[in-house]
Amino acid sequence: MKNPDALLFGALAVLACGCYSWSTINTPVATGPLDGNPKFVQVTRTDATSVTLRDPVMSADSLVGQSYIRGQGDVRLAISKTDIKNLKTSTFSAERTVGAVVGIGAAAAFALYLALRNTDLWTTCTPSPC
Repeated sequence: MKNPDALLFGALAVLACGCYSWSTINTPVATGPLDGNPKFVQVTRTDATSVTLRDPVMSADSLVGQSYIRGQGDVRLAISKTDIKNLKTSTFSAERTVGAVVGIGAAAAFALYLALRNTDLWTTCTPSPC
């Protein structure tokens, strides 16, 4: 194996992605934090553009939060409720996490098998200690 750190990083990246998924929620009507107080929401506007807001709250008739914009950094955005087509929040997904763990484990076992099948390890060991 040329770079075991890259393989470990790749496995951790897949596990991190597998743990969460986006779930559609209703656009809130009341002023204040959103139900469940999510850290991030993904907003799809009626013009089909989308943006991810951090620390979102409803303020009067707008959804307000922080968003990263390249070249400007974090900026405060306010999106009118009438401009919101779809609203999603990131939620933990046990199914995706289990799938990622099982998939990575199976891939690692198969890679180990492929790496060891052509070595002398299988033929040099006898019932006595190697």
